[in-house]
Amino acid sequence: MSKRIRSRRGFTLIELLVVLVILALLAGIVLPRFLSRSEEAKVKAARTQIANFRTSLQMYALDNGQPPSTEQGLEALMIEPTSSPKPRSWKKLLDAIPKDPWGNDYIYESPGPNDEEFIIISLGKDGREGGSGDDADIDSLQTEQ
Repeated sequence: MSKRIRSRRGFTLIELLVVLVILALLAGIVLPRFLSRSEEAKVKAARTQIANFRTSLQMYALDNGQPPSTEQGLEALMIEPTSSPKPRSWKKLLDAIPKDPWGNDYIYESPGPNDEEFIIISLGKDGREGGSGDDADIDSLQTEQ
């Protein structure tokens, strides 16, 4: 009697399930760390953009005696304002006004609170005033150096 030798090709269902469980465990450990880093990066990007706005607004104020009004907004850094107070020595300081890392517009107010010349605010991840953690607001008073 001859015995057939069966060639083994492929993986068994058990082997595939074990590999899938291992991959799921690794993903469960690694993915949360990457996702939290992504939010940290967005907060840092918002702080950097606000710091850049602050520098441009300070240059605007030096050239024109005061920062743009709330109504003129950040757009006064890229388009000469036609409303009062008209700048006495306007220069284009920015090519574009980016949205915050969550896709929302920055809020600009002049004068700002506590006798500040201005304040720039990102409403954070939730896009609403207030909040804590990832949803916390980020403003130019927090980013001053």
